[in-house]
Amino acid sequence: MRTGLTDDARYPGETFEFRRMIVLTRIDGVWLIQAGQNAKLEKGIK
Repeated sequence: MRTGLTDDARYPGETFEFRRMIVLTRIDGVWLIQAGQNAKLEKGIK
């Protein structure tokens, strides 16, 4: 999943793109997030 971050006070006017990975497990019929990671993408990476 690709996601963007805007309005960071440290970098006004810039948008950063991230690739997000989330690991889900289902326990007793309930979905839970087990792990997650964001990787910042450099400009121009598709």
